[in-house]
Amino acid sequence: MSNLQKALNKPGRRANSAVVMGAILGDEGKGRITDELTSYFLKKFNKVVVYRDNGGANAGHTISMNGKKIGLHQIGSGILQKGCVVVLGKGMVIHPIDLLEEIKEIKKVFEFKQLPAKLMIDEMAVLNLDTHRAFEMALKEGKGSSLGSKAATGRGIAPSYADVLYRFPLRLRDLYRENWKELFKEHYQRYNSWIKGMGIDMKEITVRRFGKGEMVIGSERIFLKNIEAIRDELKQYVYFIFEKAQAVGLDQR
Repeated sequence: MSNLQKALNKPGRRANSAVVMGAILGDEGKGRITDELTSYFLKKFNKVVVYRDNGGANAGHTISMNGKKIGLHQIGSGILQKGCVVVLGKGMVIHPIDLLEEIKEIKKVFEFKQLPAKLMIDEMAVLNLDTHRAFEMALKEGKGSSLGSKAATGRGIAPSYADVLYRFPLRLRDLYRENWKELFKEHYQRYNSWIKGMGIDMKEITVRRFGKGEMVIGSERIFLKNIEAIRDELKQYVYFIFEKAQAVGLDQR
């Protein structure tokens, strides 16, 4: 019996669930452990749910199958295993364009026509967009660089969560509202104004994209066109999962 199996079979612990979390700065091997746990639970129960509840595209979870491997950034480990349901939860910040590219890369590397696992995304998950990445890069390189952000990954994670704290986040479900263009236009203009205040033209900022290297964010028209291009393809993965309530309104996610 492996050390993992011994830990899972300790008397008094819940037999059908486990939590994997990093205690320090990342790179602890969470992805690999989650994948091993998924295999273990699938053998025992035939069905497994892997629920990722926070973070975004700054993660890098390497998993392998049949001698091939891939680094996952937004999709939870377990996506390669049939019988698994991978949920991207409300607490995540999701870059929709990168997510679709990640799905395509998984299919390409492992020669899948369809993902082996079922992928579900909570419609309340917060969107992480090129505007957030541009803002983070502006903080690193512009007049505000002396204020910090030197260690930022360039993925725009912190600005995405900041939108929630400021109470104007764009969530996945906003992609499918009738007035989605107005919402995203207002978002673009807000970030353009902030970045212009740092003495930088947002249209000229380069941001990193999954599998495509650095790309110029471009004008408002290009920004909206890129969003429109992925709405239909992404919709198949979007679900209303569950809502939680809390009295004081302090849940920043």
